[in-house]
Amino acid sequence: MADEEEKPLGPNRQEAGGQPRNRDQGVAGWYSLVGIGFEFLAAICLMGAIGFYLDRRLGTSPWLLIVGGAVGFAGGLAMVIRAGLGAFKD
Repeated sequence: MADEEEKPLGPNRQEAGGQPRNRDQGVAGWYSLVGIGFEFLAAICLMGAIGFYLDRRLGTSPWLLIVGGAVGFAGGLAMVIRAGLGAFKD
């Protein structure tokens, strides 16, 4: 049936320019997002663990754990923001 028009791929399978999207690009994007999430969680856990260790050694429980978690959260959030801003640069 040579007279039939070719149907577009649809919005979920096209890029803005009308070119078919490579499936590997989408998967790589998800992997990078998961990696950013793990880095955020690792920053909080690592700093919290350091605070917990120092609390046990110095007898200041739970203050250094709280401070460590807050510092890890702030550092992880800065990392996420930096990655987000970098994603929009061309």
